[in-house]
Amino acid sequence: MQESNSKEQLLAEIERLKSLQLKLEAAERVIQHQDQLIRSIHESSQDWIWFADKDGLITQSNWAVKGLLGYEVDEILGKPYSHLIYSENEPEIRKEAEILISSRKDWKDRMFRWKHKDGSTPLLECRANAITNEDETFIGFSGMNHYTSERVRIKEDQNGSEEKYRSLFTSANDAIFLMQDYVFISCNPKTLEMFDCEEHEIVGHSPMEFSPESQSKNGLSSEMAMAKMKAALDGKPQFFEWVHQKKNGVLFNAEVSLNKMVFANGEYIQAIVRDITERKEAENKIQIYQLHLEELVRERTRELETKNDDLERYNRLFEGREFRIKELRDKVKELEKQLSYRL
Repeated sequence: MQESNSKEQLLAEIERLKSLQLKLEAAERVIQHQDQLIRSIHESSQDWIWFADKDGLITQSNWAVKGLLGYEVDEILGKPYSHLIYSENEPEIRKEAEILISSRKDWKDRMFRWKHKDGSTPLLECRANAITNEDETFIGFSGMNHYTSERVRIKEDQNGSEEKYRSLFTSANDAIFLMQDYVFISCNPKTLEMFDCEEHEIVGHSPMEFSPESQSKNGLSSEMAMAKMKAALDGKPQFFEWVHQKKNGVLFNAEVSLNKMVFANGEYIQAIVRDITERKEAENKIQIYQLHLEELVRERTRELETKNDDLERYNRLFEGREFRIKELRDKVKELEKQLSYRL
């Protein structure tokens, strides 16, 4: 009888253990699924998620740190998280961390500046949690950082500025083009109108193709243009008059400005060209009129000088006559006196 009870108890225990094993396996699958889900969220999040041990050394990080602070994950692992904090905010964050450790309360909605790899100090919204083990002993931090609404505003402002620049670029009444390695890489619609060509006929071509061989008596266009472009790349803005040539060979006078522009992928020259043909024609007409006016003034001056000479000659004649008349009058008076004595 006892043997029978022992067997039943053993079988029941075996069944209980099997049931427990099945439950443990099911729980393990749930945990694995949750780990995969957490890992997926961790890696796909746009927020920077990080973990640090009790000494403040970063033990884990997702890739989002690259977008926020410019660092690869390997560059920050094992480093103190405090080294990434802007120096002016470090005392405040240390104080907050001490409160976090002692109170075990979450640290959220804090705004601090962090140090970007490029030297800038972006403002990030920060959250952090204290991590404890089974006996509530503090073992580290977990944190999440992301850009604040200020960053969104700045981005919107940048997009607005880009839109304004694009509008000015396309609607400008001057030809605007961008050069790299002394070759046109983009231009606005006014450029095509001014040079009477299609976009493919100017993009990828040298500015020397749109200039005559020489600039009047000043020298070769190729040598002068290269000197101007090199000076612009040296950071010296250039502003000068130039004779350009349309695709059909027609020459026109232009006013040109060259400025260096630096983007992430290199240095460029921005050129702005204004057609001043009408202004030059007006200046030439004014110059011709001035020369004609000066000739008229010279002729009038000569006439006045001739008349002045005649006037002086007449004056001299009148002065001689007046002197002779005075002599005659004096003689008459003398004769009259002599006659009166005789009488």
